[in-house]
Amino acid sequence: MRSMTLPLLALALLLPAAARAGVVKEKEPNNTLAGAQAVDGHFTLDFSADIGNGTHVDNTSTTIPHVTVHGSGDGSFDYYSFYFPGAGSTAGFVVLDIDHSSSGFDSHLALWATNGDLLGHNDDYDYRGGAGGSVPKPHSDDSYDSLMTTYLSAPGTYVVGVGLWSASPVKGGYEEGFAGAKPRAGDFYTLQISVENVPVVPEPGTGALLGLGALGVLTAVARRRA
Repeated sequence: MRSMTLPLLALALLLPAAARAGVVKEKEPNNTLAGAQAVDGHFTLDFSADIGNGTHVDNTSTTIPHVTVHGSGDGSFDYYSFYFPGAGSTAGFVVLDIDHSSSGFDSHLALWATNGDLLGHNDDYDYRGGAGGSVPKPHSDDSYDSLMTTYLSAPGTYVVGVGLWSASPVKGGYEEGFAGAKPRAGDFYTLQISVENVPVVPEPGTGALLGLGALGVLTAVARRRA
């Protein structure tokens, strides 16, 4: 009988796709507030060792919905948007955190409302604040990776900006300030966005386990028929 190895392998490759729901890869152009890349539909409560709430002790990956963005530089600022439902929510705690950045990537983070109002920003932060993913500066607890927290109450779309340390956040987005404020070609970083009470994708574990169970059954059937 014809081997079922290839069809089963194809099925196995498809099954883990749901487990990547909490990870987004940057798509250009996302250089302005108006052109920000939306990350809605990717928030998850899956465990991650790199998700914290700005303290030295708390991992919040299983309690606050989060999405992980893999970004890179191309000589422009990077912007990402998410929708916060607001009405009916009990809280809107937000944590923005840079992790696993390339050598020399001295990040800057900022958050805006879509009307351009600046809601907060940060340059350097204690490397322990975002759980894992950041390293301290020499002889310091500060990291070149940024982290900021704030609270939202009004429903609407909000925009996260990623720049370098000399970027100047103003109403409407970043200004370059000194030269070299924009992520450069060859730079890379991981942006963690955690927002209370945003919708999460279905838990990938259940679907993946069911799929793997089905794969096991098909494998057993194939062996019996061989």
